[in-house]
Amino acid sequence: MEALRESYLFSPPFAAMNDPMEAYYETGGPGDRIVNAMFAPAGLKVDIMYEMLSDMINRFALVSFSETYENLPMWAYYGSNFAGMCLEFDTADLMIGDFQGEKLRPVTYARNALPSLTVADMGAQHLEEAVIARITRKRSEWAH
Repeated sequence: MEALRESYLFSPPFAAMNDPMEAYYETGGPGDRIVNAMFAPAGLKVDIMYEMLSDMINRFALVSFSETYENLPMWAYYGSNFAGMCLEFDTADLMIGDFQGEKLRPVTYARNALPSLTVADMGAQHLEEAVIARITRKRSEWAH
């Protein structure tokens, strides 16, 4: 109720979400040994890059919307076992306010998580898409 009174959308940290695969990602890959060898003269390791990436991802927020209010399993999961309420948002209005400059992304459902993020994913454009693909993915059992 506080979110309604104070007019904000609640976004829990990823670790508090109910699907263990929600916003799940890992880092590291087979090429890390080569990168570490290149970084060794400077006393650096690829782990520093992965720590920076994890710090960035952990600052993200995820707010979920649905295209319909008539999905009974969703009411059971997210509406306090059918005791909750439904709020309707106009996505065009959201884009004017706090979500200005943000993109609404659909959730993808899959049986398995995507592969680890590696140094190869850290190109400017590719990194954004690689991270978004992981934080918008849920296990297929949650699809409704």
